[in-house]
Amino acid sequence: MKPSLAERCANRCRGRISKRGSRYLRMLFVPAAKVIMMRPHRWPDFSFGEWLARASERMHRNKAAVALANKRARMA
Repeated sequence: MKPSLAERCANRCRGRISKRGSRYLRMLFVPAAKVIMMRPHRWPDFSFGEWLARASERMHRNKAAVALANKRARMA
């Protein structure tokens, strides 16, 4: 897994999850993120809990799940 990264922005624009790396891992990140999204009472337990709460307010739940999967891919 290699999340794409554009250095052209002043504060490094992060892109989508690229198609490089393990297809199986990419396939597992999104369902894992959807499981986390189903349990909002557990979000404060995670280091990304505040970010996830703000993201779920401004995005559709599926888009927020993919954003979370992208974030988790960068953390792994």
